Amino acid sequence: PRMREYGAAAVAILVDDEGGISLDPARRLAIAERILEAGARYGLGPTDFLFDAVVLGAATEPRGARVTFETMRLLRERLGCNITLGASNAAFGLPARPLFNAHFLSVAVVLGCNAPITDLTVPGLKHALLVAEVLRGVDEYGCAYLDALRPKPVAEIA
Repeated sequence: PRMREYGAAAVAILVDDEGGISLDPARRLAIAERILEAGARYGLGPTDFLFDAVVLGAATEPRGARVTFETMRLLRERLGCNITLGASNAAFGLPARPLFNAHFLSVAVVLGCNAPITDLTVPGLKHALLVAEVLRGVDEYGCAYLDALRPKPVAEIA
């Protein structure tokens, strides 16, 4: 009711009391569907939620990234909803964490994550997002990518 009253969106984390954090993408999709059913009773739809695809650390759960990616694919294809995730969680406990996170983020964006939780001041992350936009076909011919990497005239830098 508060979401409807204030016109607010909510982050919906795909866990439940029955199984906690599931490694089954279909179960995660079912949780999202239950959330949408509950929201529909208040006139809310898929775009009123940011579904958190729940990233598990690759060092602690080897299937975690694959499960997250498949969950995002299902959410996009079947529900057409917005997707968020804590992008840096994938590299928890691993060395060269910023580099790992940049690669993970690029793949996540290509698969449909449109609201990642990340720190864009970390080296490599902006570049990863530029790459993702080229791979998604959003940045046709890589124009924005090229512009971002093109040296700037001194007058523009100052």
